[in-house]
Amino acid sequence: MGMSTSIIVHNQLTDQDTEKLFAVCRETIGARRRHRWHEGPSNIMRGAREYTMVQDQGLPVWLRVFYTTRGVLPSLDSEQPYPEHTLEVWFLGGTDHALHERIRKTIGDWLTEQGFTWQWSNDYGERTWHRGS
Repeated sequence: MGMSTSIIVHNQLTDQDTEKLFAVCRETIGARRRHRWHEGPSNIMRGAREYTMVQDQGLPVWLRVFYTTRGVLPSLDSEQPYPEHTLEVWFLGGTDHALHERIRKTIGDWLTEQGFTWQWSNDYGERTWHRGS
């Protein structure tokens, strides 16, 4: 499946903030109007909602954004729990470290500009959470 990178946000986002963030994510991975996506209840994170790009559309990574409008999201990794958060951007695929870093930096810069507190982690190496800046 390739590499995965996660960005988690600690602030509670409005629905409009979440939509804007998903648009930034889509643009960052090169998605255009023709690329399909789904929004609705999450099928893997109980009690959460998600935006998910449909797989196999020729995009460099598979993008999913999990969020909740109240409370916190559960951790997807029971062995290494995540810090408490309300939204997670998850991108998976490829083996290009530079691509994952560029995506993380672009999304992270937007989050910082909006005043959100966030962290990131990837699976190349031990899962360590780094503070966004």
